[in-house]
Amino acid sequence: MAGLTGFLDELNTSTQRHIVPGIIDNVFKNDPLLAYMKKNNLEKFPGGTQIQENLVYAALPNGGAYADGDTSTIDIVQTETGATFLPKNYWVPVGISKNQAQVFNKGPEAVFRLVDSRLQNAALTMSAILAIALYNDGQSATRSLQLNGLAEMLNDGTNNSWNGSTYSTYGTLTRNGTIGAALNSPMTGPTSNVAGPITYKTLEEGYNSVVIGDEYPNLMVTTNLGMSYIKEKFQPQWRVETQDPKIGFNGVKFNQAMLIQSQYAPGTTAPADSTKLGWTTVSAGESLFYLNTKYFRMYVTDDPEFGFGFTGFKPAQDTLVVAGQYLFSGNVTCQSPRLNKQLYAITG
Repeated sequence: MAGLTGFLDELNTSTQRHIVPGIIDNVFKNDPLLAYMKKNNLEKFPGGTQIQENLVYAALPNGGAYADGDTSTIDIVQTETGATFLPKNYWVPVGISKNQAQVFNKGPEAVFRLVDSRLQNAALTMSAILAIALYNDGQSATRSLQLNGLAEMLNDGTNNSWNGSTYSTYGTLTRNGTIGAALNSPMTGPTSNVAGPITYKTLEEGYNSVVIGDEYPNLMVTTNLGMSYIKEKFQPQWRVETQDPKIGFNGVKFNQAMLIQSQYAPGTTAPADSTKLGWTTVSAGESLFYLNTKYFRMYVTDDPEFGFGFTGFKPAQDTLVVAGQYLFSGNVTCQSPRLNKQLYAITG
């Protein structure tokens, strides 16, 4: 706490300051994709060393037409396997002076409680960190502790994702080997690297590249600029504004999907405190993700402390500072990357 300085004049001696009650967040950008996952795709992780998602990766061989009396070939062929993921751990430290909390910042003179503000800030910081990680990867040397996010999920092992990297494995399974294209997201034909303005043709072909049978994307996520670029390509009569009642975000209807915008999606405009929160600067353009959320899961431990919980304040040695940690342990998985797609380098 800073010491008092200066000689008070008559006005400051006789008149109190008016401090507006409460405090406003001028840093964080609530991410609609993370909010959607927490609301619709949350799974409790009950324990164990890994998370396993099972999948069929090949058809049974030797099937086909036959004539009466033919004999069939009976082979035991493996067509099932599991993709495995590690729970990832995050924390946000929270510190405060006992003098501040217990002597000064209390009673009617406390416009807002510092302790409450710090804990709310910790929750918002955690959400921002996880949201940024959700769009990125958890494989590269500098990101091995991070969530296994969209950059590695929505890849084919051959072509670059929005961050310029290629991911030959997903969930420890090698793409294009024994499992073939079972874990591949379509990265070509319509291309993922737009490298220019978005067109209605690109939007439509990108959407239908991940429609298989009765499976189709139900959520599309882009940046603020990306949303503007897309809406500018629509005739006014084609635009249908909508809202997801579960998460409260507004969007635009495109085919069977709701298109929403996020300040944490990869693009050319960095959010506040981006370096501290782990946001990756992207200069090539805006991103867009087509998502079939039916096959996503956001795993969170069922332990109340590590599942968005607080450890409680603990005194530091030889000081009156107390500190605690806001914690998360879990991961995000996708059982069927082939039903999802990314576009990037959208410039207008």
